Amino acid sequence: MRSPVSWVWRGALAVSAFGLALYAFQVGVVVSDRPDVVGAGILTHVYYSLGLFVLGGLDLGVPIDGPDGARIALWFAYFLAPLVTTGVLVESALRLLRPAWIQRQHLRNHIVVVGVGQLAELFLETLHAGTKSPRVLLVDTRQSQRLLAKARDQYGAPYVCVAIRHSSTLGLLSLNHAKGIALLTGDDLINLEAAWAVLEAEPSMSVVAHIDDIQMKREMDRMMGDSGGQRIRAFNMHHMAADRLYDQHLAPRFEETSARDAVVLVGFGRFGQTMLEHLRREASDELERVVIVDPTAKNAVAAFNMQTHQSSFPVDVIDGDAEDPMVWDQLDALLKDVAHPPVFIFGTNSDSLNLRLAMLLRKRSRSLEIFVRCFHESRFSAQLAKEYRFHVMALEQMMHEALEELQKEWFD
Repeated sequence: MRSPVSWVWRGALAVSAFGLALYAFQVGVVVSDRPDVVGAGILTHVYYSLGLFVLGGLDLGVPIDGPDGARIALWFAYFLAPLVTTGVLVESALRLLRPAWIQRQHLRNHIVVVGVGQLAELFLETLHAGTKSPRVLLVDTRQSQRLLAKARDQYGAPYVCVAIRHSSTLGLLSLNHAKGIALLTGDDLINLEAAWAVLEAEPSMSVVAHIDDIQMKREMDRMMGDSGGQRIRAFNMHHMAADRLYDQHLAPRFEETSARDAVVLVGFGRFGQTMLEHLRREASDELERVVIVDPTAKNAVAAFNMQTHQSSFPVDVIDGDAEDPMVWDQLDALLKDVAHPPVFIFGTNSDSLNLRLAMLLRKRSRSLEIFVRCFHESRFSAQLAKEYRFHVMALEQMMHEALEELQKEWFD
């Protein structure tokens, strides 16, 4: 957006050109192609003075008679008026085309967002949810036209299509004037390598990196703890979701029930693993057992146990498809002696599968408490949740709430 100072200078030059021309005509300057202008009225003089901004005096000819000072003033107007017009046209064309290098010229106190996926889009929305919207520079190796159009039209964010790991890239981002950088690509290695490169170039920079792999996130937390600093703020959206699910729903339920509870995790991808890790850390004394259902549950849990501390409650695994009736027979056998109806958490990577399983389970039992992981919460899923009495855990909403708090800590 053009600064008020730019408008003032542009307006002053335009008024000066117009005023010089009008003064020259009024005091009697004669021009070669319109000699009768000297005897015309004020409106004619205004008309020809304004015409200088379009034709630059080509329709009038050169000043040939009149007071010397007035002729010099008209010559100044001949050159000044077209310059003002040309400047406006060139700037308007550049702003219409919006070349990124023009938009990056005056970036100050901005936030660099690297990545154009769902997480980056959510990050941008959260950044601009408040009354004070920071300037943003978007970076990625690929162009997401939908996100770029949204970033440009809603947030005025310029875009750089470069590889963030290249050392030459950092010079394009005005990092010495930036408030911080958020590394949100889908590749943990790219995010972490770029984070170290940024800190080497700008040691005081606020660097935020998303780490999708929970083992890598765990190692990063250890490294940051051992170094005694917070040089890189690493976060994981599944950790955020697990924190909010536990704090808002599971912890109150565990406190209300007199006996220990049982939890069934259907799906043991990154969300399920994060959930089990959170339960081991926060609810070891509250749980009787956890059952995990996944097509590769045994191998996944064995690998998970090698990376984390064992829990005080037993963890049973069922290798199988949750839509297979035999899986439900095995679940019934494992849970037949639990004191309270178990809590079911459907956290596979398929939102439609999670919703379908929740509906099937509700038809089997009216007393179970059911949570369904989805990325978005739509009107349709909300209606299903109301009809079948289950909770929708919308990762998008949970992330939005968590990011609102964290972004203030990271960049304010």
